[in-house]
Amino acid sequence: MMQSIKNYPANSLDNQPLCGRLNQQTRLALFGDLNTKLESCALIPLGKGCEKGLLALASTDVSRFSPDMGTLFVELIAKFVMARAALYERH
Repeated sequence: MMQSIKNYPANSLDNQPLCGRLNQQTRLALFGDLNTKLESCALIPLGKGCEKGLLALASTDVSRFSPDMGTLFVELIAKFVMARAALYERH
């Protein structure tokens, strides 16, 4: 199960996706001017300690991403993005 990300600094992610609501400072850092319209978010680390990056998904729907949702779908997204990115790293 995902941890809550309310008041969670984006640069402190470990290997687990986090879903929920972000504080305004983190929303601003991740989404710029769009941050005021966003109600929920999924932060998906790419690689251990976000070594390959961070995929941040957001929604205007407060219940789209919640701490009690399962992790399978967002973990599959992370694996897919990492696999595709690996193709470009080899060149």
